Amino acid sequence: MTVSNWLLIAALGWWAPAGVGELRLNISSTMPGQGEVYVAVFKTQANFEARSSACFEKVLPTASRGSTRLSVPQLPEGSYAVAAFQDLNKNGKLDTNSMGIPQEPYAFSRNPRAKWRAPSYGETVFAFSAAGADLSLHLKNWSER
Repeated sequence: MTVSNWLLIAALGWWAPAGVGELRLNISSTMPGQGEVYVAVFKTQANFEARSSACFEKVLPTASRGSTRLSVPQLPEGSYAVAAFQDLNKNGKLDTNSMGIPQEPYAFSRNPRAKWRAPSYGETVFAFSAAGADLSLHLKNWSER
């Protein structure tokens, strides 16, 4: 191989995009078989805090027993946070009471202990590599936390 070929290979390696992998979510609930599960994967702190512009979103039926499984394929390496809630009445939103307390089951990656406030991005963020990852989320009501 010539020097120019080695330089080309090195340059392509330098500019190649980061690896991608599969994020496998295992979602269980204290209220199986009811409503739908909304799942969002966020890449940035700003998007997580605004609860907008998720890099992946999906609505799934809730498993009647066991857990709901979801695959997020071709996810680039990096840092992510996952948020999910169980929409029991299928109105498309996480219902809260007059004090802002969630009235439907919810979960976040890394299972943060925040109860009287929304968890921060730092409490929910995890490193993801091209090797992929398995993540378990257990949807629970506010009173169960």
